[in-house]
Amino acid sequence: MVDLPFELILFQILIKIDTKSIHRFKLVSKQWRDGLSSSEFALKRGCYVEDYLEMLQE
Repeated sequence: MVDLPFELILFQILIKIDTKSIHRFKLVSKQWRDGLSSSEFALKRGCYVEDYLEMLQE
């Protein structure tokens, strides 16, 4: 079994959480704020939301 970094697992969970919760999680720490405000996170989360909305329309 491969050990995945905690940050990778957390990242995959956070992209699926609603926007209101994301904004609250930014208050946890500076590291969380920076990670959740990063362009990489926004891009990944945007792709997930688009895919999810397409799935709902089918």
